Amino acid sequence: MLAVLKAGGAFLLLDPTLPPERLKLMCSKVSAVLALASQVSAAIVQDLARAVVIVTRDSIQATPLTLIVNTVRTTNTAFVIFTSGSTGEPKGCSVEHSAACSALIGNGQRLGINASTRSLQFSSFSFAASLFEIQVTLVFGGCVCIPTEEQRRTDLSSVITSMRINWTFLTPTTLDSLSSSLVPSLSTVCVGGEPVRASQIIQWETRVHLRQTYGSSETGLVSSTRLTRTSSPKDVGKAYTGVYWVVDPNDHNRLLPAGVVGEVLIEGPILGREYIGAPDKTAATFIAAPAWRCSFGISTGLPRLYKTGDLARHKKDGSLELLGRKDSQVKLRGQRIELGEVEHQARLAETDVKELAVELIKGENQDSMLACFVVIDDSGEHGQTGATPSAVYGADRVRSNRTPASDMVEEG
Repeated sequence: MLAVLKAGGAFLLLDPTLPPERLKLMCSKVSAVLALASQVSAAIVQDLARAVVIVTRDSIQATPLTLIVNTVRTTNTAFVIFTSGSTGEPKGCSVEHSAACSALIGNGQRLGINASTRSLQFSSFSFAASLFEIQVTLVFGGCVCIPTEEQRRTDLSSVITSMRINWTFLTPTTLDSLSSSLVPSLSTVCVGGEPVRASQIIQWETRVHLRQTYGSSETGLVSSTRLTRTSSPKDVGKAYTGVYWVVDPNDHNRLLPAGVVGEVLIEGPILGREYIGAPDKTAATFIAAPAWRCSFGISTGLPRLYKTGDLARHKKDGSLELLGRKDSQVKLRGQRIELGEVEHQARLAETDVKELAVELIKGENQDSMLACFVVIDDSGEHGQTGATPSAVYGADRVRSNRTPASDMVEEG
């Protein structure tokens, strides 16, 4: 990552656990010319770029050191991060150096990251949180602690203790797997990606500096707030790397007053540039400043606003209370999922489907799962015995977190 940036290039992080077809699609969209991988992931990247370099200690030592003076501008792309898309294809958002730096500096100062920070690199490379964990820690002189995949899944408490980790960014679901008494080194815990529960706040707020965060892949983190037992789990604080506006969900030209629920718009130097190869989606999401913006004085010189699709309202103190989504996107274990994408891939994979719908089902204790409701064409070969989650959702197309845990099949 650092080498690519130093050389003046742009990068895309790849999660090796993603389906092969998804990896190929992502690399194709960014026209990747070079793939860098460890020996462990060598086989995965062979067909993803024009050239492949396997990075080892020996290869690094054998490479002569050369001072490179690059000519990177603040408007050059630093990295691309992919998000879920409603047509079955992921959207790649390009982020410029200026936006990345603005987000890193603003968040590092607010979240208490410094030279003594030992941060946990926990998030998948598929998500913007992984970039934040790594980059903001390095910018402020801290140490990034990287466990193995097995340790992430089965031994997180021991990893935090043995690596003396004192700062983490986790989803509330992952936080549930930890006991505050078993991770004494932790001093700051940032949560995001899904609503925190009041019971979690009570458990952790006296033990650590507990903060709730809010942002997106297209903007990075925009706000955070300290959580105490009197806090609302829906409170995401005041924007500090940008500005929040709340507008009519059906008409962004109509600004709403404090206390009224509407769609959140974000303004500021932290906005991504565009969705690669998707000008229509870019224009629909990154909009020119509406006429009402002129009523609030001189603009910051950034005449674009990002439409989040999130519903919220401003509280009297200027903080934001997050209330849900206005479209078919949902959050499952902290990961943003477009239900339309899952349905689209299901229809491609299963020819006998007559009707199909995917919904997020919330169970007890806020446990959630994706459920697929399928009507099978009785003239097809499957008939009434029809599809199962693994049959409907090809493993080479859909991430495991987008595969419904349950399905209901009915003969049409």
